[in-house]
Amino acid sequence: MPYVGTVVNGLLNCGTIQKGDPVLFGPDSNGAYAPTVVKTMQRKRADVTTAVAGQTVALALKHVPRAAVRKGMVVVHRTEIPPRGAQFSLTYAGSGNTNVLSVVQR
Repeated sequence: MPYVGTVVNGLLNCGTIQKGDPVLFGPDSNGAYAPTVVKTMQRKRADVTTAVAGQTVALALKHVPRAAVRKGMVVVHRTEIPPRGAQFSLTYAGSGNTNVLSVVQR
């Protein structure tokens, strides 16, 4: 968004988040999480300072380039251990085709 920076939105699964909270954003293509801060927040196009579990919220994140954002990324508090992704190689019996499956380990 112009003058705001990179905005991500989604459903808050658990806990709360507030404007100014330090968070981790990721994982990137290497599985790493980048530290950032929630600059501003909106719910239903209205500015808010807090969101709770079950609400959909849009977050403007400091120092996150648009090119670094992709579908499936998560935002977690810096005090939390972020989820790690793992890849497993599967071969279907009889088909000989190998596919990669991404699984989140908790």
